[in-house]
Parts: sequence; structure tokens; C-alpha cells
Amino acid sequence: MRSLVRSMAVVAALSLIVIGVEGAQAQTAPASSGVEPNQIYIDGFAPGWSLSGWAKNTPQKPIDNGMRPILVQMQGWANIGFKPDKPISIKAYKTFTFAAFLDGHGKQEINVILRNKGQDVSRKLVLKGPKQQWFEIDQAVADLHVTGDGTFDEIQFSNPGGDAQEDFYIDNVALQ
Repeated sequence: MRSLVRSMAVVAALSLIVIGVEGAQAQTAPASSGVEPNQIYIDGFAPGWSLSGWAKNTPQKPIDNGMRPILVQMQGWANIGFKPDKPISIKAYKTFTFAAFLDGHGKQEINVILRNKGQDVSRKLVLKGPKQQWFEIDQAVADLHVTGDGTFDEIQFSNPGGDAQEDFYIDNVALQ
């Protein structure tokens, strides 16, 4: 696990990670897009980004492998959101990516959705993955089916039920 997490941190720090649905390959962002990757949170917030929501959280929580993810303690119906200083057009990007670590042993289900002006503007992703290890989610932006003009002002992680979820960690959040 340490080598996987160490590799993830190195690749993320170099801003060179692009992972497809079928597997991983490191490469630079496509030159044709003309858009630099938008790093949102990689061991700390990029300029212009902050947290919203009412889930208990600890940004830059030091863990054994040197990473500094956000520790999230998700009460029933709670959420945590990544908010840019100004709305962003998703049209310039091809992939939404983040790393997660589900700390629990029981059922964990977290919804991830793009929002604009308090309204959902994308298809919901359901965050499920292996327990007790880091894994990456790389979602093609086209598959999010963003509505309207493609603008969003929050990436929200939410608990869809009334029961508290077990703790989880989020890191390496980016648009590419």
C-alpha cells in the first residue's frame, strides 16, 4: 500500500496523472485542450478553493505515509463541498479525478455531484471502493452529463441517508 500511495503522491505532485476508465497511465494533459489541469486539493487547497458543508472534517490530516488528505466524518444527511472562488466551466476539462480511502469495515456509500447555485447540475457518482486502502476515481467529464451551460460552483460529497458513515479520506482532487 505504501508504494501505491507514494506513487500517487509523486505523480500528483508532478501534475501528470490522467487515468482512464480501463486502467492507469501517466501522461501530460492533452495539449489540444489548451487548459492546464485544475488542482483543487493535493495535500492542501490550491489557491481559489475552499471547503463548504457541515460534515466534520480535518483538512491536511497527517497520515503515516506523508500524505495530508482531508479526514471526513460524515453524519447522517451531511455533506462536504469543494468550492471555487468563482464558478467554473466544466467544458474545458476531460476528467474529474480524486483519491479516497474508506476507513470503515461496514457499508459506506457517498454521493458525489456537481452543483451550481444550490442545484444539482450533474449525474451523481456513488463512491464505493475497497476498504482500508487508497483507490482513485477517474470520471470522464462527458459521462457526468452536466446540464445547463456547464458551469458549477461546488463539488459536493454527501451522505444520502440518515445514518452516519464511517470515516473516509479525500486527496488528489483535480480536473484535467
